[in-house]
Amino acid sequence: MTFAASPFLHSEGEITIDPSGGFLKITLDSLLEVGWQGEGWQTSVLSTITQNEFSKLEVKGSTTLLGVALTSNTVFDPQSASFTSTQEEANFTWNGLQVKGIGRLEERGLGFGILVQAGDNSPFQQLWIQFNLKQYRDEIIDETSCPSFSSAKLDLKLPVPCLDFISLEIGWKNDGFEEAWVSLEQEVEILPWLSLGTSVSFRLDEKKVTLSPSLSVSSPPGVDLFCGIDWDAANNKLVGLKPYGIGFHGEVGGVRFRSLTSLAEDEIDLVKDPYWKLLGLIWKVPCRCGEGEASLAFYFGDGYLFDLSEIDFEGEIPLTQAASISGVVCLTTAGLPSLTLGWHLNL
Repeated sequence: MTFAASPFLHSEGEITIDPSGGFLKITLDSLLEVGWQGEGWQTSVLSTITQNEFSKLEVKGSTTLLGVALTSNTVFDPQSASFTSTQEEANFTWNGLQVKGIGRLEERGLGFGILVQAGDNSPFQQLWIQFNLKQYRDEIIDETSCPSFSSAKLDLKLPVPCLDFISLEIGWKNDGFEEAWVSLEQEVEILPWLSLGTSVSFRLDEKKVTLSPSLSVSSPPGVDLFCGIDWDAANNKLVGLKPYGIGFHGEVGGVRFRSLTSLAEDEIDLVKDPYWKLLGLIWKVPCRCGEGEASLAFYFGDGYLFDLSEIDFEGEIPLTQAASISGVVCLTTAGLPSLTLGWHLNL
């Protein structure tokens, strides 16, 4: 490993000018990363501005030492000029297994974890052991500098006659056994468009069988169908199908188009709130330094003409191979237009 380094810079952000609400509001969101990289190592400082506030400062680094990939990420809160957290990770291969170690220090405590993973065809899949770390997030649980065991999960994939294999997951908490899951990886086809997966969970106080339906519907070319299954989980019973939306897409004369109509906006957001229908056009824009792109989006809700409520015009133009600028103009029937100017820079 050599220490000859070359600097790099990455910057992106946007400035939004919004005159609605009776006064002019200017908002800045940006990200700036400055660093150095060499053969086998990299270090950088990353600063983030969110809604006009200097929200986060990160110091990052990575290298490889004796076959072990090491990464470090330290976060500071610039508003209070205080340390937030640091997380160190080590990744290496041992006897065909991928091993990952995590150590995390926060202002309120210390925690660490070890993850061991095997290939897809191995009966042993993974083992994840954590000490004073939350089960599904790398965050500290208790205020302590002496972390103790908090959770573990073992995943196995076992071959079974007449089936491909079954999956077995066993979980433990700091007070002992928590839960075991047994599931069939091979789903049972009930109808050409409906399959069922089966899993059984075992806890100290109960045993539960779960049927997990999956839907497979092929849309005709140029048509987008969004639907789901109305499943009665308490009785493991199929109630019916739920249509969520329908759309169309295609290309005419170099212009791509897309339409989308939401049929259940209260259950799933297919179109941005508070609208229920979208019509979009996208086309390429030739430039001296490459090819830009422009788009026009029409949103329909409780508007005036044909329920048209908002029109967004967006464009991005490359200035060089490393820099581009963008802009968005938003016109709504409810207020004055807003303007967003953005940039991307990589040096």
